[in-house]
Amino acid sequence: MDKFYSGPISGKAHFLALLGSFVIVGIVGYLVRKGLLKTVYSLLWFVIGGIIIILSVFTQLLYIFSDLIGIYYIPAAIFTLLFTGVIIMLIHFSVVITRQERQIKNMAQEIGLLNKYINDFEKEVKKLKRKSVITKRD
Repeated sequence: MDKFYSGPISGKAHFLALLGSFVIVGIVGYLVRKGLLKTVYSLLWFVIGGIIIILSVFTQLLYIFSDLIGIYYIPAAIFTLLFTGVIIMLIHFSVVITRQERQIKNMAQEIGLLNKYINDFEKEVKKLKRKSVITKRD
């Protein structure tokens, strides 16, 4: 492992990484408990927080990961992990948005059909009322 250009992670950086990851997990837990974040989406955030915790506790994993992908500067490896995570999140949210757009379109079409049905029904009721008034007069 002597080929790495960066030195060992400082205690301060180690502490801040752990603190940040626990803050992320805590905020996500709070948002789920308050109903502001769906459980399905919280899993992604819990996984990200868990990965940060694991990498903060076992910093040697960063060196192993860096060595596997051929990056010898640890901050660049961390950036690569974060960038990959952001890309995965963007793909996930794009899928969710596409699904919701499709659902919104279908619901709008259903509402339009229901409105037409209600208007047609109201016209028929008015016609029947007029006919019943006419037949009562005769």
